[in-house]
Amino acid sequence: MNDYQHISLFIIFKIIFEITFFVFFFWFSREYLVKFLRDLKLKKRLTFYIPIARNIFWFFYAFYIFSYLVNVNVILAAITFVFLMLIFWKSIINLIYGILYKIQNGNVYGSQITINEFSGLIVSLKNTKMEVESEAGKIFQFPYVSLFTQKVSIPTIGKSMLINLKYELKNHLSEQDVFNLKKQILCSPYVINPSALSVEVYNLELKKMLSIKLLVLNSKYIDSLKSHVDTQCEKLIN
Repeated sequence: MNDYQHISLFIIFKIIFEITFFVFFFWFSREYLVKFLRDLKLKKRLTFYIPIARNIFWFFYAFYIFSYLVNVNVILAAITFVFLMLIFWKSIINLIYGILYKIQNGNVYGSQITINEFSGLIVSLKNTKMEVESEAGKIFQFPYVSLFTQKVSIPTIGKSMLINLKYELKNHLSEQDVFNLKKQILCSPYVINPSALSVEVYNLELKKMLSIKLLVLNSKYIDSLKSHVDTQCEKLIN
């Protein structure tokens, strides 16, 4: 019997089913299961770590498939390996460095970073690259490999500022409304320390007021943060 015949249709469908299942599982966990959490700090932490766990899992799964191919046919396994390396080499390397960088540095989303002479705010941590927004509002992308080969520094949060935004309410806000508002505010990269975020409704004379207290990295991001919060509040207060 030819070695290639050992890869039966059952095995092929099994692998397709497993890949489909795990793709759906990780996607569903990050997009839906996490949304049921009431603890915003835990929610943000899981949103950060689930993609890391997913990427690590796929490395082990790929090793499992490759091991199976080696047992079936070494030549087929070698051709498949070389083919994938030639096409996806840069992406694979940056994916590995991305996992290492995130594990070493934690969730640096929203932090100020300096890469050589360039400084900006980290606005996205993708699988293979980091996106940094300059003071001029332009987005620059840095592959994770470059973060290990260049001079990089993330200063401590020493210039952070507590700001208090107030809005007059025209409608009643439920607990769920307040919870959803907090989630939307935390989507901004300019917010630091989620546990410091406070959203309260109180009475002032004959008016109902909404008070939002949060920490921003430094004063130059206040306008951008206020614009983001204003947009989210407009949906609720009018």
